Amino acid sequence: MRFSTQAMAVLALVVGGASSAQAGFTVYTSQSAFEAAISGLTKQDFSAAQVADGSAALITGPLTNTSNNGVFKPGDIAPGLSIDSTGSSTLGNMLYIPGVGTVDNDVKGVYTNGSNATLGLTFSPQVDAVGLTLLSFTNNTGPRTFTLSLLGSFSSTPVDYSTGPLPTSGTGTFLGFIGTGGEQIQKISFQPSIRANVGVTSVEFGNQSVVSTPAPPGMVVALTGAGPLAMGVFLRRRRA
Repeated sequence: MRFSTQAMAVLALVVGGASSAQAGFTVYTSQSAFEAAISGLTKQDFSAAQVADGSAALITGPLTNTSNNGVFKPGDIAPGLSIDSTGSSTLGNMLYIPGVGTVDNDVKGVYTNGSNATLGLTFSPQVDAVGLTLLSFTNNTGPRTFTLSLLGSFSSTPVDYSTGPLPTSGTGTFLGFIGTGGEQIQKISFQPSIRANVGVTSVEFGNQSVVSTPAPPGMVVALTGAGPLAMGVFLRRRRA
């Protein structure tokens, strides 16, 4: 699979006072709950990467729909998505693409190359919702926590969110975000708390086409203010 866009089924929804809803983000830790709340998203994985199992490649970012670098060809990446790495060296600014099994991963993904580098995903145009499947690798020193910075459309100050320890094997763990009160997502980036590499194995993104029954308690957290939230999630708006 490269990328696909689901057919959109638009529902009319009338809610009193909807225009005054508080802007912010809702975070989902359940992919099924996220996908029950919104449909019509573009889904991107990285199975098209021309990298053999057990091996790896380095590419220069950003990775986009027009990239043609021997690993990805034009059209492999969905329009509107750009992935880059920012580090303290030339190698740290490159993206690491491991084949299956290279870093105990069950699927291909896009990772930072430097263990102190920042992985960035930019959405142009801005979107209502983003879902991510995430992995890390730490040279067998155990899972690491990353700071996820989410830049919305209503402020130049990102919202910071602690991912909790990301798995170092398998297919990854899910985090999804849906804007509320008209807020959209411009960019999501990841910085390690301790030196480690972060990777994304799938991305789904787009604009709201279906609003459904809210997910059961414990599956979603509203990201609209500072302070400790459910499931150990901590959100803060950076000082300008």
